[in-house]
Amino acid sequence: MWLTPLLNEPSVIDGLARARRPALLVGGGEDPTWRPGAVPSERDIGLVELPGADHVLEVPGNPVTSLAGLRQMTEAIMRFADRA
Repeated sequence: MWLTPLLNEPSVIDGLARARRPALLVGGGEDPTWRPGAVPSERDIGLVELPGADHVLEVPGNPVTSLAGLRQMTEAIMRFADRA
């Protein structure tokens, strides 16, 4: 599982392209390094995007929405772990 992966870095995308195991990526929709379209589609990689969240997975000035994102992320991690 990767939290806020730097999807704007070619080395990260190359690593994901070589992944042999399932992965889960979590990022904020307002994070400039979050580029889910760059993730190789031929791999078993799940994506969770927290709308309005920044690189630290918080929605600036909105703690309630930030907490809802934390819950969404936690639930996705639990589902991912159950697959193993």
